[in-house]
Amino acid sequence: MSGRPMRVLCTVTGSRSHIHALRPLARALADAGHDVLIATTADLAHASAATAGPAHVLGAVGLENAIGAGPRVVACLPDLQAFIRDSGRSPGPPGRAGEDPWPPFILDMLAGTTDTAWPALLAVAEGWRPDVIVRDGMDLAGILVAERLGVPHLSMPSGTANVLPPASVLSALNRLRAAAGLPACDDPRSVAPCGRIDYVPEHYSFACHRIPALRYRQPLDRDPAAVLPAWVTGAAPGRPLVYAAIGSTAREVASGHKPSPAREVAATDEPSPAREVAAAHGPSSGFPHPERALRALIEGLSLLPCTAVVATGGVPLGDIRAAPHVHLAEWVPQPLLLECADLFVTHGGYNSVREAMRTATPMVVLPLFGDQPHNARRVAALRLGCQAGGQSGEAVAAACRAVLSDRSVQGVARAARLAMLTLPGVEQVVADLERLVRER
Repeated sequence: MSGRPMRVLCTVTGSRSHIHALRPLARALADAGHDVLIATTADLAHASAATAGPAHVLGAVGLENAIGAGPRVVACLPDLQAFIRDSGRSPGPPGRAGEDPWPPFILDMLAGTTDTAWPALLAVAEGWRPDVIVRDGMDLAGILVAERLGVPHLSMPSGTANVLPPASVLSALNRLRAAAGLPACDDPRSVAPCGRIDYVPEHYSFACHRIPALRYRQPLDRDPAAVLPAWVTGAAPGRPLVYAAIGSTAREVASGHKPSPAREVAATDEPSPAREVAAAHGPSSGFPHPERALRALIEGLSLLPCTAVVATGGVPLGDIRAAPHVHLAEWVPQPLLLECADLFVTHGGYNSVREAMRTATPMVVLPLFGDQPHNARRVAALRLGCQAGGQSGEAVAAACRAVLSDRSVQGVARAARLAMLTLPGVEQVVADLERLVRER
């Protein structure tokens, strides 16, 4: 680097929750005097600018000025949600052994978007010349660009990257390498030769593989302007406060895909990949319908003696009616509410799971798609909560009663938070990336 600031190219290709994971890291690097450029989609560009600190949204040109003054943002990557919607494809039914159909489907979709993302990201990178790439876990183009430029790359905390076997990614990556004129590699470690970044301790890892990780404490990523609604203080004394949410991409999923026919899964069914898919999507599989999950949340919490807050994520409510003690809002500041919640009923997105671990909040997981079924099983295995036995109000209520009545779950959640607090803060990434670049 010859004493100059590092140039760090970051990519965000998933949802707004991926921006939340990147924001503290980007701020730490910019605060240390390094130049940070965030490459993302058009839809996420302004959200990235709003959350990454002082930032400017740039076009694909003029990158010679993209230095200093905090992270910068360039909209150059294809929209993954739009690509999936326009493809007309959906995950197939579970395999004969009950294999989860989502990981191979996700990998196929990621490889498909890379055909467009790779040349666009390469043009940005060749104009800006980064020293290191910190890529979204759903971004394969970042690997190709790093290999073309000969710079190191690491992936951000990612539920998707957690569930994709490196050997499977390698096969898809070698096809992409061939199309990009890059040499193939037979070593699965080439998917992440410098490792990855994660925000949970190794004992509580959600990864299905052993790719080494730089581990930092899950940041308390609060919006300084955010406040809880005043009616939260009206919670009935002695009743638990339960917070429920179905994720930041629920509205897009609800509007972009037609629900499949569905059947109920009994609350006594043992969770399995096959049952999870059938519960969320119906026997013909396909994309989830968040309206059904939202109905289960509201109906289930209406059966409990609690004060409940449900973040609808903008999913239309239709004829869903909530009991008086169940408060509905399109959005609430989740990190703040988790600090005082007794239970979190969640879709199981990896960002939400980490935030709950950071606040020692027990979980009930009602997974919809992607890595969420895996995360639900891992939450149960770690005894940080349990998975709801089906997408019905009765199943949600039964799971909530079980977790709220089990004091040992709260003890395990506190132990997980304590382990997380032993990790260094995300500011340590500055020294770690400086060392990585220096030693290349």
